[in-house]
Amino acid sequence: MLRSRRILSFSGRIQNYLLLLYLFFFIAFFFCGFFSVQESFVAFLLDICTFLAWTTVLFGISIIICAAVVLWQDRVFPFASILGAVWKIAAVFLCSFAVQFINQIISDGIVISG
Repeated sequence: MLRSRRILSFSGRIQNYLLLLYLFFFIAFFFCGFFSVQESFVAFLLDICTFLAWTTVLFGISIIICAAVVLWQDRVFPFASILGAVWKIAAVFLCSFAVQFINQIISDGIVISG
């Protein structure tokens, strides 16, 4: 019982580190617009951001499933773990939206049709 709650708490920390790693590469991708870098490096950063985003989202879903198992076993609702996982998933979605928006502007520009 206590073991599964400890695993859930440790998993939340791992998701924190994944989010920090994602934010590092997000900032690196953002600063590519200010410096002269090769297009292959930008594509590499985009691939890393995509991989880390999917990893963070899937890990967050596994935390939510683990929280459901804790609820079923211990009859204790781990609200903080679920809320933290959902918040981190939302943060990754917002950052990945920003990455795709920046990539769209860099590669294709802004098209206004009327």
